[in-house]
Amino acid sequence: MIQFKTYLTKYNWNVYVYILLDKSDLYQINNLLYKLPYYKNMIYRLTKFKNSGFSYSTPHNSIIAIGIQDSMSDFIDTFNHEKNHIETYIGDYYRISYDSEEFSILSGYLAKKLLNELINQLTLIK
Repeated sequence: MIQFKTYLTKYNWNVYVYILLDKSDLYQINNLLYKLPYYKNMIYRLTKFKNSGFSYSTPHNSIIAIGIQDSMSDFIDTFNHEKNHIETYIGDYYRISYDSEEFSILSGYLAKKLLNELINQLTLIK
């Protein structure tokens, strides 16, 4: 499993990311998330549906979990989908209008932070 945390300084927000690489990662993610509300539904989605993921947010903390994907394009689609849920939650929290430049800046900032950390993690895999 790939896992990392990134901090959005501008928004005082932690984002925890878990990316499953194979079925053995399900045990590990189950142990990490079992205290969350609805975690059984989240784990069910990761085990029963291909190319799935989920996100969960509370003020100043969000989680993205990405299940096993069929291809890189499926991964990008799922990752972006879950990232959009997080940016929407942060935007709602700070009352940022979705059709504003400020929301677009939030979206780009979140994407940059997540993708930079993901690339860092991928370079560590041997």
